[in-house]
Amino acid sequence: EEISELRKNEGFTLVSIISNREERYQRLRKRGGREHLTPELFSALDDQDHGQGQGKTGLQVADCQALADFTIYNDGDQQKLEREFCSLLGSLGINA
Repeated sequence: EEISELRKNEGFTLVSIISNREERYQRLRKRGGREHLTPELFSALDDQDHGQGQGKTGLQVADCQALADFTIYNDGDQQKLEREFCSLLGSLGINA
């Protein structure tokens, strides 16, 4: 529902940035913040974020990703992600 509302805005573009579960887990571990982030806890939180067992009012990341106009695969370092994002912006006529 929220994406339908956002699409009413002229020029709205939804970009999904995806990386695999293991990569996201390793990045979170390196970043810190959660003292006891185990693979099991991360998996449960990730499932929740993707809407599993959440009903309509929970986070629905997977549904939002499916509705994206563009998808960027974040499978490299930060510089690669920035290059890909800038390239996408350029293809949309936005100078970054």
